Amino acid sequence: MIRVQRRVTKIIRGMGGLEYNDRLQNVGIFSLEKRRLRGDLIIMYKYVNGQYKDLSKDLFIPRPVTRTRGHPLRLEERRFYHQHRQRFFTVRAVRLWNSLPQEVGMADS
Repeated sequence: MIRVQRRVTKIIRGMGGLEYNDRLQNVGIFSLEKRRLRGDLIIMYKYVNGQYKDLSKDLFIPRPVTRTRGHPLRLEERRFYHQHRQRFFTVRAVRLWNSLPQEVGMADS
């Protein structure tokens, strides 16, 4: 998909000689990686705030609040034994969610 997005942004008149990130900025879209990260954070926010009650309660485990840094809605990072597991949503999204500052993690919307 990245190749398709790169090619399509080159087809637009006057964009052929620009770098990929410059083309994205001129067109007004984000890279696929940033869109995936944004989507992961939106899903995590909805899950933590109870909008996905039908999902398994064991999908994410709340981390006990023992540190002063971060936000109180942090989740437990599970260990994995295979490298391909690190790309799973439940692993990558928890790391991203836990890295948010308190103002963002505790935001109303």
